[in-house]
Amino acid sequence: MPGDSTLVTYVAVRSDSLVLTAPRQKLANASSGSLYLKPVLPTRYILRAYNAAGQDSASIQITMSSLAAVLSFGLSEDTIVIGDSTILTYSSVRTDSIVLQGIGKLTPVASGTRLLMPTANTVYTAIAYGIYGNDTASVTVRVEVPYEIQAVNGRYYKSAMGSGIPSPAMKFRIVDFSAQPLRKVWAQFRLIEGDGYVYPDSGRADVDEFVYTAYSFSGSRADAVVRIAVSGVDSVDVLVRARMLVPGANAQAQYILLSDTYQTIKGFNGLPVAVDPVTGKYLRVANYESTLGFVAVIDDANHNDIADDGETVNTTVKVFGDERTGLIVNTVCPDTTAEGIGIGSNYSRIRSAYGVPDAAYEDPTPDTLVMFYNTLGMTFFCGTNIATNGDTIVAEIHLWKP
Repeated sequence: MPGDSTLVTYVAVRSDSLVLTAPRQKLANASSGSLYLKPVLPTRYILRAYNAAGQDSASIQITMSSLAAVLSFGLSEDTIVIGDSTILTYSSVRTDSIVLQGIGKLTPVASGTRLLMPTANTVYTAIAYGIYGNDTASVTVRVEVPYEIQAVNGRYYKSAMGSGIPSPAMKFRIVDFSAQPLRKVWAQFRLIEGDGYVYPDSGRADVDEFVYTAYSFSGSRADAVVRIAVSGVDSVDVLVRARMLVPGANAQAQYILLSDTYQTIKGFNGLPVAVDPVTGKYLRVANYESTLGFVAVIDDANHNDIADDGETVNTTVKVFGDERTGLIVNTVCPDTTAEGIGIGSNYSRIRSAYGVPDAAYEDPTPDTLVMFYNTLGMTFFCGTNIATNGDTIVAEIHLWKP
């Protein structure tokens, strides 16, 4: 403590004289001894030994540690997104000045704040200077630089009309250039197509490093496109579909639209049981008939006899001399229209829902009633002829652009 003294001892060999600084003082005994030192301030003492062959030196530092400057640091945010800032809060006691390395002096000395806006991970170190000793403190600011959005569960999500719980969960990860997940970056969610709503419309990573959203089928459309975006960095579009049989220009069955690609068909339904050719045409049939009761006819646009991922189901096929596009449901497909019409519906239900068909065809071998609803873009194939078996039921439905 100031005002106290300390006993210093020394030993020298082959010394002719010893000089202590500071202040400069020649010691009476050139070989060994002790003396009391009573510095007013922290002081480094140097003892030099001389003889005819040369000199040597040793030093000690005497401080007043209990009265040294004390510095404390804090941050409003220790992790920020590039372009954002954090506030450095500091306080000190017994301090004459504080220097933040790389920036300069902090004022006022006793306490204050400083706005920091680093562009990369940065360690900030400051030194508080006092007459009885100094103190050092450091803080680290982590800067998140977003690079990419990852759709953890892919791009395809299934739900039900009137529901906002898609399967799997719509969760995303935002990562930097080294694929490390980021927690502070905000993502925005927006409905690109559809008549429901997205909630929430923004968010950032939860404790599990994922950011979540959901889509509610609150309207009449059974399809939606939801976009997640980090402004100026990246965006990802995902598809959400409800289980429903939808006629019209955007016809849908087994989660698939007429405009979808083969890749989307597989994304929602997995690999087909088979990919069959259509004789004499550049068409491929993605066949899920035995598992899902669903068939999609794909346009072999490049004529390579393969269903490529980018080729679509906007393909026409001949049905009794008329052109019809190729979304077909039958057997075990559970999809129904908004009016409840699907596989197993009877003739009277169809007539009640959609009126008299625009055209009908009766095939006696086997007994089949084919009903065309041109304004709907639907063709119903009934299992037996109504003329011979009364109120027949639907065994197959074709969807096509009206």
